[in-house]
Amino acid sequence: LLQQQSSNRTGVTSGDYLGKQLEFANGSTGVVVAHRPPLIFCYSTNDDDDDDDDVDALEGTVKIQSNLVHLAVSPTVRVTDCMGRDLASSGDEPDLSTDRRAIFASIPKVSDIALINHPVLTGITMVDALAPIGRGQNMLFIGHDIASLRDYVETILQTQHSQTQCVYACTDNKAQKDLLQRFRDAGLNDVHFVGTQSSDEDDPVSKSAEAVAIASAACSIAELYARRGQHTLVVVDTLDLHKQFWDATTRVLIDVFGAEAVVRSDREGGASSEMRGFFSSLVQRSAQYNAKLGGG
Repeated sequence: LLQQQSSNRTGVTSGDYLGKQLEFANGSTGVVVAHRPPLIFCYSTNDDDDDDDDVDALEGTVKIQSNLVHLAVSPTVRVTDCMGRDLASSGDEPDLSTDRRAIFASIPKVSDIALINHPVLTGITMVDALAPIGRGQNMLFIGHDIASLRDYVETILQTQHSQTQCVYACTDNKAQKDLLQRFRDAGLNDVHFVGTQSSDEDDPVSKSAEAVAIASAACSIAELYARRGQHTLVVVDTLDLHKQFWDATTRVLIDVFGAEAVVRSDREGGASSEMRGFFSSLVQRSAQYNAKLGGG
């Protein structure tokens, strides 16, 4: 995570910079994953094995580009990082002939969406009967046993993958290898898997910043299919790192500007309106597009 580097030098106080590309003095690039005026927080989009991504090497003038950072989406590459680089090929650059979409694309407008009037069958009786979900909606699974939650998710994927384009966002580097093998064993090879490049040695805040980009990238992949009329299902596993990232940005604001720089609910770990806006940039991307925009 490249905290404060640009914000302290450019005085970013207005506008929405989420998803914009940054260019550092040494030529490295990044994507804005949060904007909490007057600071912006970004994640490096360069390969992780690039030594130039060291924070000390990024000191200097930072340019905020007008363009949003895009990821490449290939129908033949099913296991990628948040930039669309093939994880099975050590993060090689994607084929530029593939489709591209902004990682942090805009939330669909009311004029872009249709009525939610078709169910999404999960194959889990208690969900389908008591808490059904419709096409275009989102659902939060909460539990203490992550293994059980993943069992439910596998059932949903098994039920949906033959008729729906499924995308799985894995933010947990410790579970990634096992999940990939589990999906192969279950015959879920057609699921787009967006994983992490991080390792146990990486800084926790950096991993949480990457997790925010991974979840949004999964939504972008799904939106490409939905705007072609294909129905899609996105699973984000998990949202824990989003909360860790938000708490980290709060600590930075307090360290730089003092406790009064953030509202009381953020200081005490509660849910402020600003935090709700941060999460809504993800969850409100669920949509049933209207026929003009593909209908998926």
